[in-house]
Amino acid sequence: MRREYCEKNGIMITYTDTDVAFEERDTAMSILISNDGSILHNNFSEDIAKTQRFLDDFYRIYPTVCYFRSLDQMGDAV
Repeated sequence: MRREYCEKNGIMITYTDTDVAFEERDTAMSILISNDGSILHNNFSEDIAKTQRFLDDFYRIYPTVCYFRSLDQMGDAV
């Protein structure tokens, strides 16, 4: 099940237990990054700067997403 992390500046960030996705709301273009940092899907492959920005964002927010995942796994205990 995909969970919503946040939406900011037209970018929706969602995650599962195995990956994080960044999606531009106005174009529906997206990048899907696995927990190990490898790119699983990338509509931005021709835009190296945008791809790098999303990878940088992934590494910046990854600890927070892991924290949310742990809370999700706690279920009703939260």
